[in-house]
Amino acid sequence: NISYDGSGSLADIDSTLRGFLRDDVQWWTDKDFGPTNLKSQYTRATFYGGSPLDGFRSFTDRKGEQESKRDEYLRSIYNSFLRYADEKDSSEFPYEHVSFTWYESTLYSHEIVTHLMHDVMFCSGTGAVV
Repeated sequence: NISYDGSGSLADIDSTLRGFLRDDVQWWTDKDFGPTNLKSQYTRATFYGGSPLDGFRSFTDRKGEQESKRDEYLRSIYNSFLRYADEKDSSEFPYEHVSFTWYESTLYSHEIVTHLMHDVMFCSGTGAVV
């Protein structure tokens, strides 16, 4: 579950952004972002998972098992965090001013199945009432 529990201190945003600029961190912003303007309408980053997973010799070592563990992890991120990104006024997702988008085939398929199951349950409930 991805959430801030109130313990510890949060990073200073200005210092972090200046550090990104100084260290040439590879992420993307709109054209106006720079040392004198630390605001960006758009920010994009790409994250890659590591391979092999801990306990495996290479990315081909028990490949199916590694893929299963990866998929389980990605579904847990979707279920605990990303699915709330589309819900306005969600108490589970306090970032209304931020848009999260993603593409990953496992997440894409999982999201579609999640929405289809919701629709099936809604239709079943409607049919039971009628």
